[in-house]
Amino acid sequence: MAEEFTRTYKTGEVIFTQGEDGHFACLLREGLVELFSGEGATRVPIAQVQPGRIFGELSLVDGGKRMATARALIPSKVFLLDEKIFRGKLDALPENDHRTFARLIEFVRDTLPHGLAKPGEKGAPDPATIAEMTALIDGAELTQNVSRGGDEFLGTLADLLIFYAKRRLPPA
Repeated sequence: MAEEFTRTYKTGEVIFTQGEDGHFACLLREGLVELFSGEGATRVPIAQVQPGRIFGELSLVDGGKRMATARALIPSKVFLLDEKIFRGKLDALPENDHRTFARLIEFVRDTLPHGLAKPGEKGAPDPATIAEMTALIDGAELTQNVSRGGDEFLGTLADLLIFYAKRRLPPA
């Protein structure tokens, strides 16, 4: 992909597959997309993506493999943003916002949602990380900074990362 564009997916069509390299992020414009890991008997549903939400962004940002498979549940229009343009958008952020994005992504990728991770187990945040993330989220002006810059994609990504990070923290 050389640039950003919108693609239509039919019901049941796979947008990307778990384990592959991520060379684009997605913003769902219309339709409904499911995210799941595994296949067959080991298939685990992760989320249903509603219009206006981003998915597939983590592997694009940190270079890791896709953590899930994305498939259209109904006919869906997806705005695809390639790696080069996405990285350019991130690199254009002020340094503090760039570091906040990077730390939130690292935290989301390295931890399981709080309800799934038991304290002390792999994937459960330790007390120092909980304190750091709570302070980062509470003090983050990331969403306001990005949305003031007029970038809908990065503003939505900032909202989504903060949402995912909050889900990984224990209840206050």
